Amino acid sequence: MRSASLTANLIAPVCSLLVACGGAAAQEPRLGPPEEITAAPPEAAQAITATQANAGKRWWLSADYMLYQLQGSPTPPLVTAAPFASASAIPGALGNPDTTVLSGGERLGGDWRSGVQVRAGCLRDCCGIDMGFFYAGDQADDFTAGPSDSFILTRPFINVDPNTPGTPLPDAQLVSAPGVVNGTVGVAAESQILGGELNLRCPLCCRSDDDPCSPRGWRIDGLAGYRIVSLTESLGVTENLVVASADVGIPAGTRFLINDRFGAENMFHGGQLGVAGELWRGRWSLDGRAVVALGGICREVDIAGATTVTVPGVGSVTAPGGFLTQPTNIGRRHSSGFAVVPAASVAAGYQATPRLRLVTGYEFLMVTGVARPGDQVDLTVNTSQLGGSPLAGPARPAFVERTSSVVLHGIRFGIEFRY
Repeated sequence: MRSASLTANLIAPVCSLLVACGGAAAQEPRLGPPEEITAAPPEAAQAITATQANAGKRWWLSADYMLYQLQGSPTPPLVTAAPFASASAIPGALGNPDTTVLSGGERLGGDWRSGVQVRAGCLRDCCGIDMGFFYAGDQADDFTAGPSDSFILTRPFINVDPNTPGTPLPDAQLVSAPGVVNGTVGVAAESQILGGELNLRCPLCCRSDDDPCSPRGWRIDGLAGYRIVSLTESLGVTENLVVASADVGIPAGTRFLINDRFGAENMFHGGQLGVAGELWRGRWSLDGRAVVALGGICREVDIAGATTVTVPGVGSVTAPGGFLTQPTNIGRRHSSGFAVVPAASVAAGYQATPRLRLVTGYEFLMVTGVARPGDQVDLTVNTSQLGGSPLAGPARPAFVERTSSVVLHGIRFGIEFRY
């Protein structure tokens, strides 16, 4: 994964900025209200307010547990089923009234996941730094189906074999059918997203009312910096088939192991501008930020597949290409383009101690121009090339890079330490 490279890209500039900030002449910082409360009535002496907590603090560090949801990858129908007594000419084919889609035909990998977010920085009367890193944990969306006495299990596709009359037409590959073939099929979608940012943060305006009983105020800062986002995803389909009857023209007991895999990696680099603000009253505070990053995105799409056929008493043979992955679309391809990454957050805080604040809030991030594995699947297959045979007719499935936008959002629960 690319978490190591992301860390390396951020460490050098962050260290130099931290040294510069920490070594500057001690001045009253403008983190929170501009002035510290130096006197308070006896009845308010024990109160810990956001004003008092922030005064004199130029550094902050926060750590959050994140409950993230990454928008699932759009995926065409991959596994279908039809009743064993189906009246359709091709059971399991798309468009039949009795065909049921078991996997695909929707977004895969959109479940909630756990992650982390860390933010740190320093701020003085002039300017300071603001940096952050997030990681949305790996997630796998798995599906498996096997033999049944009540339905036929299939993989749908569009057949364009010129040797098959009536093509192109909706068709289906048998995975499991009683008395014909016994097989299982599995679909696995995996994803990981992480990123970081480094900003110069400068005060724009602020106002405070240092009432010792109920201090209140607000401030707005400008942000200008650099953002990195990495999105890595994969989609795999695996079949394990055993021929049950020699009536189909293949020796009984012949085993087919078929693998299709679609992978996509996206890396965004860009500059960003935005604002961040605080609103406080007593122990309570409300923070928010909104930024937009503009830059370039590098995409890498990897399509691979293989079929291994084992005939009893003969041996095994492996040929390139699975079912939806054939020599016509297999390969690793690179591209790049322009992308926009808007991000926003809002959080409420409670000052538990002079240095410690409890925080909960909402985070949003979107990346445009990404390649997602489900978008790279072509359901149209020229079956003349299956099993390594020479291609005759259209070169399908074909690779046509498709890009879209992805949204990551979540809820944060964390603590912030200021000193």
